[in-house]
Parts: sequence; C-alpha cells; structure tokens
Amino acid sequence: MKRILVYTITRASTPQRARLLLDTITYGVDQAGLKFDWHVFVNGVCLAGDICESAKKAGLITGYTQYEVNQGQHPPTNVAIKMAEEGDYDDLVRIDDDVEWETKRWLAKLVEVSESFEGRAVVAPHVRGLKFPVHTSEETFHSKGLPCKLAFDALGGICRLHPMPLLKEFPYHADTRQPMGFGDATGIARWAVTHMVPLVVAQSVKVKHAKTTKGQEAEDHGHFSTHSLFQRCPWIPAWRPSGNDSAA
Repeated sequence: MKRILVYTITRASTPQRARLLLDTITYGVDQAGLKFDWHVFVNGVCLAGDICESAKKAGLITGYTQYEVNQGQHPPTNVAIKMAEEGDYDDLVRIDDDVEWETKRWLAKLVEVSESFEGRAVVAPHVRGLKFPVHTSEETFHSKGLPCKLAFDALGGICRLHPMPLLKEFPYHADTRQPMGFGDATGIARWAVTHMVPLVVAQSVKVKHAKTTKGQEAEDHGHFSTHSLFQRCPWIPAWRPSGNDSAA
C-alpha cells in the first residue's frame, strides 16, 4: 500500500475560516478513498489550533505544528518535504484549507492518474469556479484510459500531488524569500519545467474553493484584510543575539 502524506497550511483565525478548515478535513478524509497521513501547519496562535487539536483527537489528522507567528507558505512547505523524505512516503499532497470536494475517491483517483504516468508527473484535479483558470491544453488526452490535460503554467495550490521519487531525484526547496502568500504554485511550476516534469490536470477529479474568493471576502473581511499584504511581504525571522554575542 502506498504511503501518502497530505499537508495543509492555514492561518484560520475567524469562525468562518475555521469552519472551512474543519469541513476540508472532515470531508477530505471521508471521501479520499485511500488511507493517508495528514499534517496541518498552523500559522500563528488562532482558532485553527483548536480545530486541529480536535481533529487529531478524532483521528482525522495525524498531527499538526503550531507556529507562534505567521511564517507564510514556504518554511512549512520545506518542513513537509523533509517529513515526507524522512518518513519514506511515496507521495506528498498539498491541500488548501478551503476545499470543497466534488469527486468521491478524490485521492485514489489522483493516485491512479499519477501511476498512469509512472510517478513522473505532478498531478492536480480540475478546479471549478476559478476567476483565472489554469492554462491547459484544449484537447483532452487519455493516459491509460484516464482523461487528462497538460497545464502550461502553475497548477495552483488547492490540491496538488507530488511523487516523492521525483522530489528526491530533483530536490525542491521552497524559496523563503518569496512573499508569505505567493510563490508556492509558481515555484513548483518552475521546478517542473526545469526538470521536464509534466504538470497534469486529472479531468476525472473535481474540486472547488468552498465559496468563491469574492464570497469569502464579503463574509470574512477580517481574514482578507491582510491578504494583499501577505502577497507582497516575505516572512522575516526574528533575530535574537546568542549568549556569546556582544554589542558592537
């Protein structure tokens, strides 16, 4: 049986956003069609920590890491890759914290598509309702009978499967100098193009954001009030002098 590690990065700090995270986890596990481990990275002391504690006790997630401050996407991504390497996982799957699952056995079907490419592709589902859809080939082709399209740019981060043998063969390190909320999908896309790894959209698997971004903004202004800031500012670790340092 394949070993799969799913990871999610969240800063859910409002009741509305926390509810989206809980639904993502609950229905994601129920409809996956495969057993897997799920680790959540919580950016800051917020409601998401309570959600994850409850989800862990209920056996929905394997564990979670709670940071004192928001570190953005890139440091947790690097930790997730290291966890997958050290844990000898076969696949690493990134999941956003606001997914609505429209296809039963979504994970099993993504794995089937990945295996049809012999684990030599990054695979994502078809994401419905995007304001800016993924740029894909017009024609659908079939990989061992499974309908697919090739993506010509970033697949996005709502749901994306990465075979670990590829990440070991061509190591990827998320650029922590990027803005906290930007660069995850484009970074993977650049890595894939550099190493001639296909970016594949599995047409048989469909998801969407649980409410449009516009709808989420209207309902949860508190969460989105800092959204633009995180698209521009990188995470800068706090510097603390060691005991041997002396003032200049």
